[in-house]
Amino acid sequence: RITVRDTAAPRSPGLVVTTGRAPVLALAFSPDGGELRVTTAHSVHRAHSLDPARAAAVVCARSGGGLGEEEWRTHLPHLPHRKTCP
Repeated sequence: RITVRDTAAPRSPGLVVTTGRAPVLALAFSPDGGELRVTTAHSVHRAHSLDPARAAAVVCARSGGGLGEEEWRTHLPHLPHRKTCP
């Protein structure tokens, strides 16, 4: 796994990117710095979003619109429900 830290906020926990058991062969940031691109022996190339807004948009698109109230209670029972996707 790879931990990406923001040097401007060194106390923040950082973002952990799971790479599996394969060795990492190459790392690169996208030109705008919004993605970390990782190449391992098992995957040709994967891009991981480093921008929270961009990551949220991808999650919303994949999930079909976020968690409904019942799903929210299942996964986040200690938090009140809120709309997570536009």
